[in-house]
Amino acid sequence: MPAAALPPRLLSDRVIAMLPRAIEGSLIAPVEVMAQENIGVVAFPASRIDALGQVAPVFRGRVEFAVHGVADAVQLAQAVDAGAGLVLLRRADPGLVADAAARQVPVLAPALTPTEVQAVWDLGVSAVLVTPVEVFGGNYHDRLAEAVPDAVVIPSGGLGAYSSGRWLEAGAPAVCLDEALVGDGVAGGSLNSLRERCQTFAGVLERH
Repeated sequence: MPAAALPPRLLSDRVIAMLPRAIEGSLIAPVEVMAQENIGVVAFPASRIDALGQVAPVFRGRVEFAVHGVADAVQLAQAVDAGAGLVLLRRADPGLVADAAARQVPVLAPALTPTEVQAVWDLGVSAVLVTPVEVFGGNYHDRLAEAVPDAVVIPSGGLGAYSSGRWLEAGAPAVCLDEALVGDGVAGGSLNSLRERCQTFAGVLERH
């Protein structure tokens, strides 16, 4: 069964905001800030699917939610039931890829080297999560595009605004951002600082 297509909101906003495990208090305010600044795909850690279940109904229709670090079929089912429209697997597990396809939920699985990226793409994922991209330096996007031209890839790990733009120029449909975007915004940090970071990245994404 073919993989489900990537969510339209991901293709339009071009970014996944990956939340850390350290989540404190209510997430309504920080997610609202991200939604207002066109960060429309927010990924919760698999260890906090409970928090996703509390937040997703509030933002239905405004934010696409994902779960990252999904390790087994139980977590996959829990993520979908909690409102996730995208799952990011902890590892390239053919069984979980097939399970996600059967549920018609878009699925990303991780890889790094060109050989790994090709192997994961051949599993039938919606896109390959290339991580951690900082390992291979600033020009890896071009080398990877040449080595695996048919694979749809989304980079993750150590991306800043400039490097995000370079990956988009190389053909990535989106980027996956962690601390550089989210920072401590979901752990009691400044929401104004979170908004400023969102605006910085949104400006780069709009230009690509």
